[in-house]
Amino acid sequence: MARPISVTDEAILLAADEVMAEQGILDFSVSEVSRRVGLSRAAVTLRFDSPAALKCAVYDRATKRMAGYIASWDITPGGEGLLEIAGQIGRLVGGKSKLGMFMMRLSENIEDPAAREMELERGRLVRDAVAKAMPETSVNRDDAVNAFMAQVTGSLIAWRSSTESDAEAFLVSRIKVWLALTGICVAEGAEGA
Repeated sequence: MARPISVTDEAILLAADEVMAEQGILDFSVSEVSRRVGLSRAAVTLRFDSPAALKCAVYDRATKRMAGYIASWDITPGGEGLLEIAGQIGRLVGGKSKLGMFMMRLSENIEDPAAREMELERGRLVRDAVAKAMPETSVNRDDAVNAFMAQVTGSLIAWRSSTESDAEAFLVSRIKVWLALTGICVAEGAEGA
């Protein structure tokens, strides 16, 4: 007779989410997940067929969470929508040390094929949101989205070495300047305007 399942797959995945967030892709340890849920490494590995399959399940969950989060954004076409996206990205970034960890983990993720695919999908989700908000401009939509993303990335790098502590405020202020420079209008009284 099979032993009853003492730890659910969900509990294992939650522990794996935590370990991935704390240790990153390269240092992810099934042994640490096992320790946290009180099962042997073999039991956790067998439950998900392999350590790689467990990692993929964690990546899939992270991508679905990101998709749900982005779907909750109030994105309207135009400058207001682009400011909303900038603010949301600023809130996601958190503190300066968190940005440094994010950039380091992003670099690590590029080395792992499954993690790289997750990062590409997350990037597509953000780019799709930007494309939804991007009004007609003098350049094609893809180029306009690329320019916006480059501005966001550059602004985050500039924020890291600035005296401003609030990523959201810094990013929104930089995007306002970019919108003015590009001629994309923001309605009077719009949040962040």
